[in-house]
Amino acid sequence: MPLQEPEIQRDRGRDLEDEHFRREDPRLIERLNELKAAETTREAIAKASGITKPAGLDRLMALGIEGETATPLIMVPLVEVAWADGTLDAKERCAILDRAGDSEVARGSTEHALLEL
Repeated sequence: MPLQEPEIQRDRGRDLEDEHFRREDPRLIERLNELKAAETTREAIAKASGITKPAGLDRLMALGIEGETATPLIMVPLVEVAWADGTLDAKERCAILDRAGDSEVARGSTEHALLEL
């Protein structure tokens, strides 16, 4: 028995709907993964820096700061004081690196390397 006109339209509608979702699903999944990765990064920055305001965390992310590079941010005031006279002597460098160790910045880590520059 041949398909009736309404059945053909219904089947065509389903086919179009299926095709739409075949094209959209990968894009939506990719976007969801991007959002999850951003949230993971945001949480890592918050944990490392103590910053909790979403706008501040988003600004750091826009600057390319990630969880492991956020930890040295807590050292910025100490580094600024050490550089206040325009030089960084061995005693000041040692104090900064010692404080970094107290802040769980492991020697050989990316964070530690940033502070050694």
